[in-house]
Amino acid sequence: MANSILIIGATGKQGGAVIEALLASPDAKDITIFALTRHPDSASAKSLSLKAPEKIKLVKGDLKDSSSIFKAVGKPVQAVFLVTLPEFRLWSESY
Repeated sequence: MANSILIIGATGKQGGAVIEALLASPDAKDITIFALTRHPDSASAKSLSLKAPEKIKLVKGDLKDSSSIFKAVGKPVQAVFLVTLPEFRLWSESY
């Protein structure tokens, strides 16, 4: 059974490193990578998809609308990779 993995921030350093590791895996033949990006027409997204066009599928999406992301993927995913920072507020804004 093939594994479908959604990588959020695929064109960034961490997402890109995860994709490189997945492609180097002995099980890479069974992996489909859905690479989420806000700008699939960007040079970095196009370069990413050229690394393994049969395995990497670019998905346009925004984390503010998560349901549209999974709708764009169009099939179940077995794993999601996401690293994010919490939104910090300045102390002066909270008073």
